[in-house]
Amino acid sequence: MSSLNPQVATHDAYRASEDTFVAPQPSYPYQKYGSPANRGISRTPSPTPSENAALAQKTFVDFKSLFKLTKGNIVRWIIIALLLALTIVTSVLHNQIVKGLQPAADWIHKLPAGWLIPVAILFVISFPPLFGHEIVSIMCGLVWGPGIGFAIVCLGSFLGELANYFTFRYCCQARSEKIRSKSIQYAALTKVIQNGGVKVAIIARYSIIPGHVVTAIFATCGMSLQTFIISAIASLPNQFINVYIGYTFETSANNSDGGKSKTISTIVTVVTIAITIFAMRYITSKVNAVKPEVIYARRKARQYAGNTGYPTDDESTIALNARPQSNSPPYPAHSATYSTTYPPTTYAPVHQAEV
Repeated sequence: MSSLNPQVATHDAYRASEDTFVAPQPSYPYQKYGSPANRGISRTPSPTPSENAALAQKTFVDFKSLFKLTKGNIVRWIIIALLLALTIVTSVLHNQIVKGLQPAADWIHKLPAGWLIPVAILFVISFPPLFGHEIVSIMCGLVWGPGIGFAIVCLGSFLGELANYFTFRYCCQARSEKIRSKSIQYAALTKVIQNGGVKVAIIARYSIIPGHVVTAIFATCGMSLQTFIISAIASLPNQFINVYIGYTFETSANNSDGGKSKTISTIVTVVTIAITIFAMRYITSKVNAVKPEVIYARRKARQYAGNTGYPTDDESTIALNARPQSNSPPYPAHSATYSTTYPPTTYAPVHQAEV
């Protein structure tokens, strides 16, 4: 009588007895790629409430959030109130202001290189959060008139913007990335400017977006220096209105053809406001057009960040890997995931009966 004495391969979770025939466990040709731990694929997360609110917002500024009682909004409203009060006081008392500043204006005008003073001031206040371009421009128009005053303002503004560009490009990239990751509106505006070229850059300069904000976006979104210079030079006429307002202050105070100067100032103001409204509407439409793409990219980033599986070497799914291949750990041979979900294939050896 013959007897069987099989030498059966064992597994961590299973040991066969001498009288048990062990069948081959199933093996799949693409088992390595089909494992949930390897696929690294999951459902794209739904938009968050803030992302839905950003999609619903059609204006460039969220006016509803501005009326919420927060610390940041209180500071903004205080600054706006101060600027409005300064504008009203300047408009009502401009004759008295001109007479009060006349001695200082005459002193600066008589200096051999007095024009360098406003150039230096404009250069310094170009860096955020400083402000005051309008006041300096008005003073230049008051002291030097619309021609020379406008040239001085253009020189100081251009040099300040150029210094701003290099500062943000080489020192503030990390800060810009942080703001871009938090603000959907800022991220969408950055994408519009990045893909729009010279045309969008010039239009953005004429919008109501603060100049230092536009310069920061230009510098951190990879815009070339040539494109930046072209947009900066093309936007310099926007400075003329404040220079001419200063010139009208002097003419009205001296009663020399003040009516004509006020008429020209009004026309220039209306044209500037019309251009600003058109530029803002154009930029807003472009921002709203790219918002879905920006939000979808944020959702995919959350999806990849939530995956925990190992990336595979399959080229067809390499774009879906959560981590780069170079940082991927080797596949574990006997991990808990593999032993419970896809156990290693073991085969019982073929035994011949002993005669």
